[in-house]
Amino acid sequence: MINENLKRYLKSELKELGVKKIKEDVVILKDLKGREFYFMTGENEGYLIYDLRSGHIIERSESFKIPYNDLQDKYYFGPLNYYVKENGNFTHLNKGCGKIGKEDAKILQENLDSILNNMLLEPNISVLNYVNGVLTGETLQLPKSKKVYIRNYEKIKYANFPSNWDGSCGFVAGALMMYYWYATGNEKLIPSNYINSKNNMLIDTGKRYDPNTNLKDKLVQLNGGETSSWGKPLKESIKKFCKQINFKEKSHYYIGKLNLTNEIKAGRPVVFFGLFPPDPVAYSEARGKISHGVIVYGYVYNFWSNSFICHYGWDGWNYQEVILSTYVEGSITTFKPL
Repeated sequence: MINENLKRYLKSELKELGVKKIKEDVVILKDLKGREFYFMTGENEGYLIYDLRSGHIIERSESFKIPYNDLQDKYYFGPLNYYVKENGNFTHLNKGCGKIGKEDAKILQENLDSILNNMLLEPNISVLNYVNGVLTGETLQLPKSKKVYIRNYEKIKYANFPSNWDGSCGFVAGALMMYYWYATGNEKLIPSNYINSKNNMLIDTGKRYDPNTNLKDKLVQLNGGETSSWGKPLKESIKKFCKQINFKEKSHYYIGKLNLTNEIKAGRPVVFFGLFPPDPVAYSEARGKISHGVIVYGYVYNFWSNSFICHYGWDGWNYQEVILSTYVEGSITTFKPL
């Protein structure tokens, strides 16, 4: 039986996201190992998925909705991997992804195991205590800051993306920015040879350079093979790519962070270059900063001034949503389909 403290906590988190009407039911999802995850959603949109072992919310969105229903054998293999089991196979709930067998499901399970193991290293003790009845409702302190996200930001936050092993962080962020638009209704932006047909996400070839299947590598190739970048060369690579496939777009670069917040308010992600913390999860001023490029998909209101929410372009759940509050601004790249 799902306890009332858990329901109250999940509802408070959905309200914090800005979800207006919240369903009372908590739906249980499972993985191949029989572990359970708790899913709560809004009446029309918005959802979250909670892990009882770590006390962390694995995935959330104020605008997206997962089409699970009560008649299905519901499986969850990590962010953006929503399946139902039918006749021994697993059918993805996103259109165009199709079915996978048990062997492919085991690969997804391994990725989920890695996420869960990392979460267990840093459990959310206050939430676990509250859910388990150790703390009272008055003791649990909910965040007072307001996070503002672009619509469907989870397409960036939980995406698979090409590895940054060669100092190509700006092009990784650029590929993620293009994938966001592909995944939200602009399918012609990215040709199928760059997309994994099993999960409809970007192909990662690891350390094997392959501009024919790796979108990041293609953008690097269009930059003359130079992996380092800033706002202007990334913009030029994207424009060349779109010209080759005859896709109409409007992209710009700006010095500093001019127009960054305005782009987010308009619902468009932005690639942000600058000097950023070498490890935003365990930041120390003494460690200095590194030249880096990230994809920004939100900002924090009434918290630290000029703080942005970004994907750091590194593997690990800790880097999917980073609040970037200390930085030296460099340049930005913007993109809009026409």
